[in-house]
This record gives sequence, structure tokens and C-alpha cells, in this order.
Amino acid sequence: MSVRARARAVADAACLAALLDGADRLSRIAVAAGLDLPSTGRALARLEARGLVVATANGRSGRRTWRAAPGAATGLDAATAEGAPGRIAPPSGPAALRLMNALDRPRSLTELSAELGLSRQRVSQLLVRFIAQGILRTADPLNPTRVVARADFADVLLPNAAARVLSALPDDGATTATRLRAVRNVASGSVDGALDRLVASGLAVAEAGPVSAAGLPGPLSYRLTPAGSRHPQRAATVRRAESGRLPVSSPRVQAVLARMADIGPARSCDLARELGIEAHSANALMQYLKRRGLAMKTGPDAKSPHALTEAGLKLRAEFRRRELAGDPARPAPGVVEPGRRRGPPLRP
Repeated sequence: MSVRARARAVADAACLAALLDGADRLSRIAVAAGLDLPSTGRALARLEARGLVVATANGRSGRRTWRAAPGAATGLDAATAEGAPGRIAPPSGPAALRLMNALDRPRSLTELSAELGLSRQRVSQLLVRFIAQGILRTADPLNPTRVVARADFADVLLPNAAARVLSALPDDGATTATRLRAVRNVASGSVDGALDRLVASGLAVAEAGPVSAAGLPGPLSYRLTPAGSRHPQRAATVRRAESGRLPVSSPRVQAVLARMADIGPARSCDLARELGIEAHSANALMQYLKRRGLAMKTGPDAKSPHALTEAGLKLRAEFRRRELAGDPARPAPGVVEPGRRRGPPLRP
């Protein structure tokens, strides 16, 4: 067998192995086989002519995908695949050098094509060769060239959907998945999966939503971690989702939370005296806080004081944060201050 014929056999076997491993698109097959795109295309054409692979064209986009034909695993000598990955040389030349210089942070194929003034096809060819050599790594194995970074990139590498959701999280405060879906540059169908990925990567934290007045748990809220706010893929100039509205906004509730956070467990009558409100209003406030999971009794005795729960302490901290930031608490729709009736406010 000539050197050229053996090289073709090795490329064919490498592509077939990639197909048997689940790769179906040209870029995925090339990366898995350690080939560039032209060599991969020629190998697939040879395999298709021999009946070892089946090509399918997408009716809408015309993009082709490939799969191994039944019995293809025995169609080639597996030994010819030895040494296949890594046999091509890394890309060289001005375009390759400019591309590597542009990868000071994770970038997408679209960004690189626009910045370098090269066609998407040319950039994709360079990226596939760099990825096949292990010089670059990809954020999404299903779409290797969509988002890439240098192999020594130390942070978590996020696919496009997760990076957009990370960028949409507010700088301060927490927000919900529903509010994230309202951001224009975020694909609504990808929000839940992206949030799971961000939480698992330590770039965001999920917080249990406050209990509603009916005793039902509220939706999860998501907040940036310090690592998430510093991540290179978090864009600085995109629209952020609005912070979620707080479950309560009553000045009396805020005053009770602040006082209980300062002095610790307290009885309703003591709070009424210290805050200058009527006893029945203070009792109604305490019952309201208990229903919302913000306070609880510290003992079984009827005169046992109440203490803030973890949710209550978090709400008090959020009130304080917004107060310092000059962002007053916004009322949730339909919330009526406990201890008050709709209509004129009660006098203290």
C-alpha cells in the first residue's frame, strides 16, 4: 500500500470510528477524527461510495449529516486507525496567527468571523484544526466551533445559551427564570438548562422563593456569585433582567423584620410597644410572617417569643441592601399589608 493510499485508509477509519461514536456533523466528525474539514469531507465521500455511511440532507437548511451504515464496524480494518488523531499539523499563516491573537477570551465563530474579516467557512476550518490538535477547546461538543477558548483557559467554558443567561442576570439582587425569558437576547427555551449549568458551575446560586400568603412555595430565584460576576463570558453592555419583586413591601413588615433582626426573638406585645403600633396589628403582622415562612415560634409555650427564619433574615438583608442602593422595595401585585384593611390606613 502506498503512503497516500494508507493515509486515505487511516482517514477513512478515523471518520468511521467518529461516526460509530455518535458524531454526525462535519465539524464534529473532523474534531473526533483529528482531521481538517476538507480531508474529512473527502473521507466521508469515499465511505459513502463504499456503502459504509449514509448521508442525509436537512430539507430546510440543506446541511448534511452522516451516520454509519449497518455493519459498518466490520467494513474497515480497525488497525488502520492507529495514529490517526493528531497527525495533521497545526494551522499556520497570517490568518491562523490573527485568530489565535483574537482568542484572549472565549469567542464565538460569529464574533471571530466579523472581527477578522474572514468568512465563517474559513474561520470554521481553522477552529476545527486547532481543536483537533488540542490547542483550543470547545464549549459545546455538539457544535464544536460555536464557542471556543484556548486550551489553557482556566474558567468554566460556557456555551452560547448559558453565556447569554449569565449576562442577563442582574448585577445586584436575584431574579426568576420568567424574568430572564423576557430579556430579548435570551432564548426562552434554553433558560432552565442554562440556569442549571450556571448553578452547577458555581456561577449562580438558586434561592428558594418565599412562601405565598396561601402557604404555597414561590418560584426559585437566581443570583450571581462573585465568580459569575467576574466570568469573562459575562457581557458588560447587555440588558439585564429585572430583580424579582420582594414578597412584601409594607413599612410595618420592614420595621418588624429590622427590629427582630436587631434584638432577636420577641413577642408581639413587645414589638407593638417598641414600634408604637396597636397590639392587634402587631399580632396580625406576626401571624402573617409565620404564614409566609419568615418567622416562627421558639417554643411550645403560648408566650414563647417569635424569631426570624432563614428566609426572614434573607428578606431583611435584601431590604437593607436595596435601601443602601437607593432602590426601594417594590410591592408585589395584590399584597395587602397585614393588620390593615383596604381603605384608609389605621392610625397607630
